[in-house]
Amino acid sequence: MKLNSIQIKNLRGIDDISINLKDFTSLIGQNNTGKSTVLRAIQLLCNGITADFEEFKNKNPESIIEIIGEFGDIQEWERNTPGVSSLISENKIILRYSASVVDLPKEKVNKEYFAFIRKEEINGWSDTWNEVSPEIQALGISINITNGAHFRSAANKERMRQAIRDNRADLITQGDYEWTNEGISIAPALQQAIPKAILIPAVRDASDETKPGKTGKTAFGELINQLIVPEVKGLPQYTTIITALDELGLQIQNPEDIIGIKAINDKITNRLKGMLDVRSKLTLSSPDIDSALIASVGIRIVDGTHETPISLQGHGLQRTLIFALLEIIAERNSEVEGQEEVKNTIILFEEPELYMHPQMLRKLKNLLIEISKDENWQVTCSTHSPFMIDVAEDPTSLIILKKNPESKVITKYQLSKSPFPDNVEGRIEKAALRAALNFHPTVCEVFFAESTVLVEGDTEMALLKHCPKLLQQVGIDERKANDTSIVSCGGKWTIPAIARLLNNFEISYKVVHDEDRKGLNDKELDDAHPIHPFKANAQIAALVSADRIHINKDTIENLWESGTNSSKPYNAIVSVTEIIDNKKLYSYPQLKEFVRFCYS
Repeated sequence: MKLNSIQIKNLRGIDDISINLKDFTSLIGQNNTGKSTVLRAIQLLCNGITADFEEFKNKNPESIIEIIGEFGDIQEWERNTPGVSSLISENKIILRYSASVVDLPKEKVNKEYFAFIRKEEINGWSDTWNEVSPEIQALGISINITNGAHFRSAANKERMRQAIRDNRADLITQGDYEWTNEGISIAPALQQAIPKAILIPAVRDASDETKPGKTGKTAFGELINQLIVPEVKGLPQYTTIITALDELGLQIQNPEDIIGIKAINDKITNRLKGMLDVRSKLTLSSPDIDSALIASVGIRIVDGTHETPISLQGHGLQRTLIFALLEIIAERNSEVEGQEEVKNTIILFEEPELYMHPQMLRKLKNLLIEISKDENWQVTCSTHSPFMIDVAEDPTSLIILKKNPESKVITKYQLSKSPFPDNVEGRIEKAALRAALNFHPTVCEVFFAESTVLVEGDTEMALLKHCPKLLQQVGIDERKANDTSIVSCGGKWTIPAIARLLNNFEISYKVVHDEDRKGLNDKELDDAHPIHPFKANAQIAALVSADRIHINKDTIENLWESGTNSSKPYNAIVSVTEIIDNKKLYSYPQLKEFVRFCYS
């Protein structure tokens, strides 16, 4: 089962937004626009955590936090899980997490789950065993529900309903869809199948995450849990412990050879019989061995002869450890195929770029994408890094969050479908974008900037970002220069693909490109190769309004040179600096016009 979408109401700074989640999803936006809140909402919904009072919108005790999740890709074993099967409708499960304040002075919060399902009317059903029809009683007896005491259990009633669905669907009449909490027991039943969310926070000391007893409840612990428990279960010692506990439980229930326990049980029975005609029977429930084992696992770092807990290491090493655990999980997932009854996991990664050097960051992105391709994993990142966006492969995986500076309302921008047309032109644009991002991942800066200018390549970048004398002479304010993102598209043919994306995301931008006639007349240009740079002009014009396009006559170099095609960024800076030093900038009005357009 995977989380396909989530709606969030009244949580922290969010009033009401809805988001579709992919296998790999990137949340971007400026600080304080709700990225961490989205991750928190997923964690609350999937892990059954009670929200804090401080998390209510404006700390309003009258409001209710609501998180609605739609789950799809439901596996066969999940369909057959009691407490899950009854909630499936049209091959999906829709759950609503509600949190409300129940004691304001103590800031006590209560949570509750509801499911959106069709109401079932079962002919012959009753909440009392003696009033259930004989044919339904017969079904109950077939699954060892034989009397009123058994039938009082909510879990057994759900087992009965499922038996009716499986064997006597003719007894069921489907009603209208409604929100209901009937039959929902999130912890023991539904929690078996609903994805587990692992939150990797942006900045947090690992001291609490690496102590024995804490492991399994934090990012470190949950990731180790994914690795260690399956291996431990494969050991003969584990089997020996489980067998011994089962045998011990049976022996305590029939303690003829355990004189002390038999004597205690007999005393309890005798005391009871003095008041009621009953007897006692001691039992031993098997403890949760998995939790006990994983709770004893800790993490320490050995540097030469010095051994310290991970909490005493820098955040960089702590993040590197997370990276190492994810890498092992990815390798393990690729080695294991056809896994059955594996609960899905959602990795919620806050700013994965923190403390990572560039090479490691590129590797981490590829690793997270690889993990997300596994059918049992999803990855959702909040990021400020253009390197962590997978927009070339799936533009719908990018979610842009913005906050209105006046109303403070947070809104989201997400594409419902790919903006690239399903034709040859669309495939060419998408391929151009993919190639550009492979070599120029900083193209994705367009999604982070307040003011953006798309340029063809590095020569324009050199002049606009690395030639301060030029900006100063043209009269460009330093603050305006710093706030404007100049994005090298890695080639002219990539501009249409990026422009199409930005149009769909409603992001404002400008475009600067060369005319590229290169001395050819109209007839020669018509007969030129389809990928001749001049022919990209029409595609750009079809996507970008004329007032947002500046065309250099004929190439960028022609703005300051005549007949020379010296496209090296260094040569461009040297040439333009020499013009400025010689106080001849007035002779190059087109160069000044180019700069003013970019920063106006």
